[in-house]
Amino acid sequence: MKLNFFNKLIGKIGFTETEGKVILFLLFTIITGSIIKYTFSDTRLPQLNSIDYSKEDSLFFLQRDTIKAETEKNVKKSIASKAELLDFNANKIESHKIDINKAGISELILLPGIGEKTARKIIDYRKLNGSFEKEEDLIKVKGIGQIKFSKIKNYIIVK
Repeated sequence: MKLNFFNKLIGKIGFTETEGKVILFLLFTIITGSIIKYTFSDTRLPQLNSIDYSKEDSLFFLQRDTIKAETEKNVKKSIASKAELLDFNANKIESHKIDINKAGISELILLPGIGEKTARKIIDYRKLNGSFEKEEDLIKVKGIGQIKFSKIKNYIIVK
């Protein structure tokens, strides 16, 4: 009979019997949880808001300042290295260039876009026609056009 009263009450509100049982279960759970919480609560637990984080924060700021100083040092170092790269004269450049009239296959292969076959063609051209008079004469070699010559012209010299 008691459940009959509950079913009539739930029906008047507009819920089905299953929805009423779910609502009853939720109310029972909330009431039971509240009773347990207030009955067995321990007031001896430490307060979480009383923890001092200033020591950890100071370590964070110290590390951030150290990283910033190292970054500035690296930027200055990279600027100095760029200046070193740009600090060159004609003697340094010519000492690293390949003389196409004297170079062998192993040296010619070091040039960008020149493989073993093209290096052999350069040497064969030299044997048939004599030494190159200027760098642009390299275009006369079969397999070397304007594009390939433009890639290697900074790396060759004729003596």
